[in-house]
Amino acid sequence: MYLKYFFLFTLLLKSLFAQDSLHIAGIFSHTGKAAKGNFYSIEALRITVNLINKTGGILGKQIILHELDNKSTALGSMQAALKADELKVSAVIGSVWSSHSIAMAKILQDKKIPMISNFSTNPALSKIGNFIFRVCYVDISQSKALAKFISTSLKAKTVIVLENISSNHSISLNKEIQKSFKNFNINILDVLKYNKSTSNFKNIIAVIKEKKPDIVVLSEKSFKSALLIEQAYDMGLSKIFVGFDSWSKIMYEYSNKINGNYFVTHWHKDNNNEISKKILPQLTKIQGSGALLTYDAVMLLMDAIKRTESFDPLKIQKALLLTKNFKGATGNISFDINGDPVNKDKIIVKFVNNKVSYVETIKSF
Repeated sequence: MYLKYFFLFTLLLKSLFAQDSLHIAGIFSHTGKAAKGNFYSIEALRITVNLINKTGGILGKQIILHELDNKSTALGSMQAALKADELKVSAVIGSVWSSHSIAMAKILQDKKIPMISNFSTNPALSKIGNFIFRVCYVDISQSKALAKFISTSLKAKTVIVLENISSNHSISLNKEIQKSFKNFNINILDVLKYNKSTSNFKNIIAVIKEKKPDIVVLSEKSFKSALLIEQAYDMGLSKIFVGFDSWSKIMYEYSNKINGNYFVTHWHKDNNNEISKKILPQLTKIQGSGALLTYDAVMLLMDAIKRTESFDPLKIQKALLLTKNFKGATGNISFDINGDPVNKDKIIVKFVNNKVSYVETIKSF
């Protein structure tokens, strides 16, 4: 009898303790090939949670952050999602790469744990279910914006598109931007393909030199993009390369021959945003799209929790679905029925002398 009451008392204490803090998980790449690109997101998550805790926490409770490593793989992402469920977290922030987010989203949707990706743009992600959200725009949106910039600002009439056939990311982006090029009457001279093992782009560059496009579109991660552009520079190719949001200042660590090329991104400090200006002093060493999007993901979660006044995942999910005009550092966020933000601005930037310089903002159209 005494053991029975002791057991019930222990369960009660555990229940009370569980409600004494908000438990959330951050699932990012701490190790593996994606770790370098995930660093800003991981650091921003830590800083944002610490700032909230220092100012009283949320609903008077402190946030307990569980940092889970997806090991830069889809399998690791699934394992991290299962661990998050085991930890009984109220929500998950992450991840960056779409392949990682899609893998973990399938688990979290099944477990009914709300997830907010900061940087995954693949449209397939939010279609997994109604517990999956993101604070970034999607591939369709950035492809339309980039096509508009190439047409109206760069005045290009012809392009060559480069595609990594080993990358769903590259294939997805190219599919969307080729549709957009047709809408702007831009002639695609060729789609030149390579695979993940390609490191010598001499033959591809030779074709570009022969066909003389106005612009070369490259949907590739930072390292391989920098490698390809450097080889083009060394072969005397003076064409402008244009890339997507997977590019960043990190490319200067791989090559000093990338100046003059453009890409579309989610945020820049010179794009006028009051929330961004307020938080930047706290993110002095990690300023970049990944960091600011992570900040927005956490603060959006806090906003939903405040509105529902609960740490219950089901109630948080319902509050997230009703998000309208949340003021974030990367722009205002209102969710559509899929959990995707609508009408987010796209920022065009340029590599200039070891810096990423603001060029213009493309509004949704």
